[in-house]
Amino acid sequence: LVDKAAKGRFDVRLDGAESVQVLPDIVSLSADEVGTLARHWLWQSLGYRGDGANIRLANGLVALEATAGRFSTRFDVVPDDPGAHLAGIVKLTVHAIIDGRSASSVPVHMIVRRPRTVLILSRRVSAGRPVTSSDVKTEQRLDDGTTPETLDSVSELAGLVARRSLMPGIVLSRRDLKGRPIVFRNDAVTVRVTSGALTINGTGVAQGSGGVGEVIPVRTGDRRRIVHARIIDSETVEIAMTANKRDNN
Repeated sequence: LVDKAAKGRFDVRLDGAESVQVLPDIVSLSADEVGTLARHWLWQSLGYRGDGANIRLANGLVALEATAGRFSTRFDVVPDDPGAHLAGIVKLTVHAIIDGRSASSVPVHMIVRRPRTVLILSRRVSAGRPVTSSDVKTEQRLDDGTTPETLDSVSELAGLVARRSLMPGIVLSRRDLKGRPIVFRNDAVTVRVTSGALTINGTGVAQGSGGVGEVIPVRTGDRRRIVHARIIDSETVEIAMTANKRDNN
């Protein structure tokens, strides 16, 4: 049986005296249907976060066509990066799943901008000074995915100080801040050197100040050698040796 309107051929299977089952040999989505499917997936994935979002195409759409399955045929939308932040350019792929396997697919790139609460600095904060709730105000802005480290809650400021002098009007991100110093210049510290399962402890004197996770210069040993170590706590810094470093030595 040939359906000229649908531009396809159908197999007709007799199923008893009063009914037939019609099986198309080709299944397809038009370019518009591909876009609609991708948008529907995005709205479902965003949920409440999608209130007020702006979604538009970033690339041209093409139709998706595949040979129909004998048992099942469906279309699925899969993000290229399942862990991606759903803002900015979101890369999706629409798959035709035929009898449980992906038979063909087309890429769909969408530009998503959605409202997000951000912290705006309301006055200048000098380097090394704490940023407090009185220094910021909150605003709703459309997030385009370019600043994933942007802070969105005053509670995130706890224990942080300005990494450099910060000017009024900037949108605060984690790159602008650092932890309050817990190691200070001339503090005696334990220098822990790790290489795989091997750990060696020594002593040193901090040559700079910093918070947890920051790297500071440390003077070690009788030869007064300067090394750079990451702060673990107020009394310990660590040097993690890699295979390459061992080879170079």
